[in-house]
Amino acid sequence: MSPEEKLRLAHIVEAADRIAEYLQGISKESFLTDVLRQDAVIRRIQIIGEAVRHLSPALLITMPGFPAKEAKGMRNVLVHDYEGVNVERIWDTAIKDIPVLRQSVEEHLRLHAQRQGRGLSM
Repeated sequence: MSPEEKLRLAHIVEAADRIAEYLQGISKESFLTDVLRQDAVIRRIQIIGEAVRHLSPALLITMPGFPAKEAKGMRNVLVHDYEGVNVERIWDTAIKDIPVLRQSVEEHLRLHAQRQGRGLSM
């Protein structure tokens, strides 16, 4: 993994953490009426998609089950089809999908660090 890719993965984790902070203690109903919070979550999902877009196919092969295609697709919708954004889908993505994506990245970074500690590289 290149240093740039490691940084991109860190950006994904940070964005996922921010989404969790923004939604802590917030109900779906509150989120659906809070445009400021929606904008914040949408921005972080865009960051995740952009970071994923810069990960190499070689790295993504080592992350089975990582939803790269979906993350890039969501980013494209949010950036290019912003008028068609479904806020309920944003909520579902933020609550259900982002934590799983974050966990996948954390696991990959942990395994990479372990390999590096043993002198192995990917």
